[in-house]
Amino acid sequence: MNKCADIDECRGYTAVCDRNAWCTNTIGSYQCECMAAYRGDGSHCTFVGLGRSSLDCRDCSPNATCENGICQCKPGFEGDGFNCTDVNECFRMPYACDKNAECLNREGSYICSCLPGYAGNGYNCTKTKIANNFGTTDAMEDHVISSLIWKHVSKCVRLQTFWLELAIGSNGTILIILR
Repeated sequence: MNKCADIDECRGYTAVCDRNAWCTNTIGSYQCECMAAYRGDGSHCTFVGLGRSSLDCRDCSPNATCENGICQCKPGFEGDGFNCTDVNECFRMPYACDKNAECLNREGSYICSCLPGYAGNGYNCTKTKIANNFGTTDAMEDHVISSLIWKHVSKCVRLQTFWLELAIGSNGTILIILR
């Protein structure tokens, strides 16, 4: 009676698995499986990233994308793909905004907003000019308004790319503040 011995195809140079795959010997054959961060059939494996993998994308964070079973956090978020947290760009990039602006962290992003007395897009802010009773313009911080009693009549209202605020002076002067 002849006995057949199994040959371990995973030993030596007889295996046909990709160098980035695990070879598992089976009776009369072998199987190749790509290592973590690689995808393919085991004979050919391609690097796809170091994110954690999921057989279906349901386990990925809502703030992640899933491609080829790999969950990766979206820009503005960090983590392993299953748990993605917001990056505070204001903390990480303290000079992203103009020196006369404040940085406001947002979910997955940030915005720059000019400080009161300055106007612009937050990345470039200049002193706000206002008209005085003589038809000239002065920098807001140089304009004397303390001699009047001001009644604040509106809260800040966002209009497209700037904020608007109104006040009426005791002499009827209307002050419009744009931010």
